[in-house]
Amino acid sequence: MERVLQKQAEALADDIPIEDCMAEWSDEALDDYFHSGGSVRPAPRKPRILCLHGTASNESILRMQCARIFSKLHGMEIHIVEGPLQCSESSEQLQLMKSFFGENHKYCEYAPAQTDADGRRTYPDVEGRCAEIEARARSLSDYFDGLLGFSQACLGDSHHELIS
Repeated sequence: MERVLQKQAEALADDIPIEDCMAEWSDEALDDYFHSGGSVRPAPRKPRILCLHGTASNESILRMQCARIFSKLHGMEIHIVEGPLQCSESSEQLQLMKSFFGENHKYCEYAPAQTDADGRRTYPDVEGRCAEIEARARSLSDYFDGLLGFSQACLGDSHHELIS
């Protein structure tokens, strides 16, 4: 907020009100606002949606799967973080996805699955994998307004820290 107060002082605009949201404005937007007497405001930013695909998928497949949803999200920024790992050829999910989308894709996952004694998929080091996803998401933006995740993308609950 110190930067906003400095810009206000530089413009000799101490009579122009300051709002908390101005801390996110660019220097140019602040200059325009204060020099216009408070009448020129920046356009509101587009909402940002972070999207995470499921096992044996990738950005292009997720875009196909969500095409109808994405077509309704006019004016929103869609950011997709692909899994960093290549899917194992022995994965049942990989074989299923290949039957729908063919051989010509790179099939990714966020974490390798293990099967427990009851036949359920489990993931070792969930916290570490979630931290990696968060770091990769933060390289795209410091904040997101929503999260869309499929299957493996819901590994843990740490993604809530990315949502503003």
